[in-house]
Amino acid sequence: MIEEAAMTDSATFHSLFTQTAQATPDAVALSDEARSISYGQLDALANGVSHAVAAALPHTSGPVCVGLNLSRSIEAVAAMLGVLKAGAAWVPLDPSYPAERLRYMLDDSGAPVVLHTALAGNGASGNNTSHDGAVGIAASDRSLRLGELAGAGHQQGSQNPPVLIDIGRIQPLPEPAPAPRPAAGQEDMAYVVYTSGSTGRPKGVPGTHRAMLSRFDWMWQAFPFEAGERTCAKTALNFVDCIWETFGGLLQGVPGVIVNDAVARDPAALLALLARENISRLVLVPSLLAALIDMSRHGGPQLPALRYLTSSGELLPAALARQVPVLAPRAVLLNLYGSSEMAADATCQVVEPDALDGKIVPIGKAIGRMRTYVLDEALAPVAAGEPGELCVSGPGLSRGYLNRPDLSAEKFLPNPHAPEGEAEHTVLFRSGDLVAQRPDGALDYLGRRDFQIKLRGFRIEPGEIETVLATHPGLRACAVAAIETAAGRQLAAFYEVLPGASEPITPSGLRAFLAERLADYLVPARYFRVPNLPQLPNGKLDRHRLTPPETAPAEAATRQAPGNDVERALLAIWQEVLGADQPLGVDDDFFTIGGDSIRAAGVAVRAREKGYRLTPQDVYQYPTLAELAHRAATAGGTDAEQAPPPAQDVPLSPMQRYYFGWARPNPNKFNVGFIARSGERLSAQHLRQALRAVVDHHPALRLRFGPDGQGGYRQWHADPPDVYDVPIHEYVLPADSPRAQLAAIEAVVAQLHDTLDIESGPVMTAAIFEDPAGRMHHFFFTMHELVTDALSLQITLEDLRTAYLAARDGRTARLPARTLPYHQWVARVMDYARGPQAQAQFDYWLAQADAQPFPEDDRADGALQRDIDQHGFEVFDAATVGALRKRLGGGFQPALIHGIVAALAVVAHGRSGQRSLVFHKVAHGREACIPGADVSRTVGWFITHTPITLRLESDPSEPGALPAILQSVSRQYRAIPDNGLAHSALRYYSDDPRAQVLAQFDQVRTLFQYIGDVWEDNYDGQLFLPTNQRLMDLPDTVAAENLADYHLHVYAHLMEGCLRMKFFYTRPNYRQESIENMAAAFTQAMAGLLETASPSGAGRA
Repeated sequence: MIEEAAMTDSATFHSLFTQTAQATPDAVALSDEARSISYGQLDALANGVSHAVAAALPHTSGPVCVGLNLSRSIEAVAAMLGVLKAGAAWVPLDPSYPAERLRYMLDDSGAPVVLHTALAGNGASGNNTSHDGAVGIAASDRSLRLGELAGAGHQQGSQNPPVLIDIGRIQPLPEPAPAPRPAAGQEDMAYVVYTSGSTGRPKGVPGTHRAMLSRFDWMWQAFPFEAGERTCAKTALNFVDCIWETFGGLLQGVPGVIVNDAVARDPAALLALLARENISRLVLVPSLLAALIDMSRHGGPQLPALRYLTSSGELLPAALARQVPVLAPRAVLLNLYGSSEMAADATCQVVEPDALDGKIVPIGKAIGRMRTYVLDEALAPVAAGEPGELCVSGPGLSRGYLNRPDLSAEKFLPNPHAPEGEAEHTVLFRSGDLVAQRPDGALDYLGRRDFQIKLRGFRIEPGEIETVLATHPGLRACAVAAIETAAGRQLAAFYEVLPGASEPITPSGLRAFLAERLADYLVPARYFRVPNLPQLPNGKLDRHRLTPPETAPAEAATRQAPGNDVERALLAIWQEVLGADQPLGVDDDFFTIGGDSIRAAGVAVRAREKGYRLTPQDVYQYPTLAELAHRAATAGGTDAEQAPPPAQDVPLSPMQRYYFGWARPNPNKFNVGFIARSGERLSAQHLRQALRAVVDHHPALRLRFGPDGQGGYRQWHADPPDVYDVPIHEYVLPADSPRAQLAAIEAVVAQLHDTLDIESGPVMTAAIFEDPAGRMHHFFFTMHELVTDALSLQITLEDLRTAYLAARDGRTARLPARTLPYHQWVARVMDYARGPQAQAQFDYWLAQADAQPFPEDDRADGALQRDIDQHGFEVFDAATVGALRKRLGGGFQPALIHGIVAALAVVAHGRSGQRSLVFHKVAHGREACIPGADVSRTVGWFITHTPITLRLESDPSEPGALPAILQSVSRQYRAIPDNGLAHSALRYYSDDPRAQVLAQFDQVRTLFQYIGDVWEDNYDGQLFLPTNQRLMDLPDTVAAENLADYHLHVYAHLMEGCLRMKFFYTRPNYRQESIENMAAAFTQAMAGLLETASPSGAGRA
């Protein structure tokens, strides 16, 4: 973290970043879905950018802008920093913007240099290379070629086109360029963002280093970062919120995650990423917040790592604020108000949902050194509680509008209320927003004093849209306003058609016309043809009377009704998502009748709940109801069509075949258990309803197993109602000490583990423990591993929570849509085993057969499950793990896993001198190599025990050898094809004689398993709460009389921030003293291996 003293009067964005990079060069700065970059690497790339930009800039002393034709990416952040290091300011030129808008922004800013990328993989959308090789600015399928930029640069007095620099060709450099111009200071421009303008053209708003850093400093002081936090950048570069998202944590040494455009536009994918990456700070507009809450409520993940959730950009309804704990149970909710003219934010309200007393959350009080005033037209203060215009002063203000002295003079005035001697308050910005001050000083937002529209976080000037729409040759007049619909507030266009228009004027045609000329957020969602626009007595437009006509548009009469069940189902979804205030037909275009990206995600979520496998991208690609229905009917069918046939045999998976390949006197006890405290007294009736819904939803939970009459086993799906009879046991705990209660729970759990029966059922059971004192209710749940694994248990518990809460509240449970059923996945693995991709891997697996096993004290066979003992120890404390997370970022998990297996090889070498090692690792099994197999929410036993062979290329005892060993082991680990799935597939399904050779790996007696903090993810903070540490070690879940599958089970997990290990070992094969020595050697090796690990050296785990 940067110390407070670093925020000096001379601090700039790039100076603070350089300070952090020099202090922690190896720490992870940024990561995306494919890679991560350290502070030192990012700084070097920014230095390279500064050299390229400085060489191309004119040698002038005035402010100069550099265009960034880049989407959100690691390269874009390097570009922003490099531009600043070159003494210039950046101007985002969004690649998705229409060419005409980009030309204007280039001309207005006078940018003599434009940074872009010609590499599709770097996050830019569209094709950035024209057919003749010229590189230009791109947007979707539109390309602005080099020659078309000739008109830019007029503001700088030049007729030359800007110099285009491909950032993909820039090399990292150790030092920034010697600036050909004065170094940037706090009062200099850092950026210019273009916002909607009332004249029909966007207006440029410059921001200084001082203005934005003043806002940053307030946030750092009021809500300081803590160790282990992670931020994310998901806002487009041309909006001022992206600057805090990108740099707020980065300048403080906090790693950030870059969210690509596709994920940012898909709320479901965004929610999954936020949960997966443990994001701790998030900025959302209320409409997107509502969508994420809705998804979390209907089976999507929660965000327990989120510490601060900021709402901004539009009014925050109090009812929505009260629902935030559904999404983020531990987050502090902040409601911020601001605009580009005030460095994004000027006021803040810390929201206490239980204390809200109105329908809308206040926007709060001034932040930091900013000041707010509620004034009348004469700029005199109004009384508390009376409406007035919100005016702002302070260090966060912009310097005005670029090249718009008239508008600057209108909005940025001398401050008549400035205290004497306080120079940073001499300018007053008139926001145009109406507010009223509460008795406690907080501000209530009331609306606008003009016709500017605030929608989904955007400030929209209707005049800009109207100016463009008026150029349509078929229109006589037009106007734009925001209207209230059943689906919420939407942007609407009203138009009069010119008599004798040569072509029909349709909403879809007008939308396409505007989409070619305006940014997406400026394109209206709704279009209404009217005979005449409403007028005032003086002939001017009466905007207050711009309302949708009472009768439907003329084309509504020709709308075609749905013709099949799929169309009818999707029509109902559209009406729910868009609001049932209009008739709809199969030829309607989703985006011309009010749809947008958030509502597209809502359609996809509800369609999947009904069994149709649609994504938000499908809604974009097939925007009419008829097209989308056809897509739904051909995209994998419905869940009903995927239902398994009852009582019919289905093939065993590789792991199930491995399980039944060993003689097990008691195959019924091989369980996985879960125990939790509950925040409420659980109802057996509601739990029974919930379990029935979950079993009905996941076919694998209906599996049964029995002898096949040929010495093996078979599996089938049992018929209802037998499968729904999941036993639920109820117990009242003794009213004694907590210790006595825990002992009672353990005794019951041990008994329940013996009650499962894989042939006749049940394969799962549950128990409720009621504390008569109301202190510690508990819930226990166990399943046989033949039907589950760690991720499947997590999915089951998520759905159980959703279904239980629905039953408790008297609702029908709406569980997330099924993905590919388990038995169908097995069939696809069988096809994969016989296909060329897996067959080509025989040579790899056969080459691993000569590796040596882990050295044991005694290699005797015959150890039983009851012979297993365990030794637990801590490898890294929470502070060390936190430092590793900070340094390695997205590479933390792979580096940790590679370090563990490398340490295992080092320990084996220390015991016997061997330079190779073979062991099994537990792999999740849900590999992408199975085409079209979406099993992301499928329950079943997917895991594989994959043989891993490591070879030490150097002697671990030699000084300095461990870092090279870690790199070598990482390379070997990443080289495993298809994450090892082919081994299991070939072993059990291939007809090739070589498959018999793979059977020798079955004799490996060492297993490695890493589960991270997956168990902590099972606690939702609402129904399931973490339990006493002692109960985490449940009584033995495997039959004691069965043979031990492994002699040494190396088990690693993260708990309470620490890396903890357990060595489960069979006493006939290992002495306790040996195990303790191995643990000490392992811990020492891990410290040496990860001491110099870098994010660039980490790969797939």
